[in-house]
Amino acid sequence: MRIANLLLIAGLVTGLSGCVTTYVHPANTPLAKLNLEGTTGYNSVPKSICVDGTEKALKPDSTGYSDIPAGRKLTVVFNYSNQGAFGSQVCKAFSSFYPEPGKSYVTVVERDAFRCRGLIFLEDSSKKTGLSFEPSIAPGEKC
Repeated sequence: MRIANLLLIAGLVTGLSGCVTTYVHPANTPLAKLNLEGTTGYNSVPKSICVDGTEKALKPDSTGYSDIPAGRKLTVVFNYSNQGAFGSQVCKAFSSFYPEPGKSYVTVVERDAFRCRGLIFLEDSSKKTGLSFEPSIAPGEKC
């Protein structure tokens, strides 16, 4: 009986730990790129995406980009955490958009004292800033 209880507890701990696996883009499917380095400071927060209802961590390649699915709605998860002199702020924001195949995107976290939100921009070398506002951005749903 004790072994069964230990196995049950171990299973519960494992199931509740929220372990997120790394996203691997399937071969021969449309892809876009997400700049994970983005800007410096609090904007370079860990990011993941929702794939078929499951949160998958994004890891940068040698250029700082990660492949993401394109041609369909995608939710980006922003995991923001900041420890300051007056306490800590932890926030998880969800933003969705429709990445286009072959395009590159960058994300930015906008925050205030009570909340944060993730913004997504299209990298666009024809613009003075190098970025265009992503028109398909919308609040995302949890994975």
